[in-house]
Amino acid sequence: LLGVDIKSTTEDVFPEKPFWGGECYSASSYMYGRFETMMKPNSLPGLVTSFFLLEVVKDVDNSLVDWYEVAIEFAGKTDEISFALHWMTDRVKQSSVKVVKLDFDAAEAFHKYAIEWTPTSIQFIIDDASAAVFDDSDILEEFHHKMSLHMNYWVSDNAAWAGQFQESVLPQQTSYSSIAYYKLVET
Repeated sequence: LLGVDIKSTTEDVFPEKPFWGGECYSASSYMYGRFETMMKPNSLPGLVTSFFLLEVVKDVDNSLVDWYEVAIEFAGKTDEISFALHWMTDRVKQSSVKVVKLDFDAAEAFHKYAIEWTPTSIQFIIDDASAAVFDDSDILEEFHHKMSLHMNYWVSDNAAWAGQFQESVLPQQTSYSSIAYYKLVET
């Protein structure tokens, strides 16, 4: 069982953001397959729990060149979930997002969340049922390279997206009980 905590940081470490978060990620990168976790998010207003694939490419001056992300996100609440694809075109961020209202509170129990990534679609799955599918070939062309697997829990400064964070809720924790990757085997 992996718990990711958010606590107050000292302001001299990150003076622009006194609250941070935690992240775990794979040392390896993967292309195509099923990525799944058993997760129990705890996303109060201003807090984000996520499970995602990511590839970031930076220039020699550390400026962002390319960014590719396939994400499952709980942003400030646990009765809805966001499924998102993010990428860059000519150094401009692009996104395609589907928000789904849940018929349960995800914070009450562990549920299985999965990403099934193939050359022709990216499907998001909750408890073995399809919740959203992205199959636009123009968008999927952007996602033909390896990405690493990430999970994190963090404080957002985007109140319009995740709600207004209140320091009084700290400390908080979100939980992941398992993580798995199954490689796509083409027949």
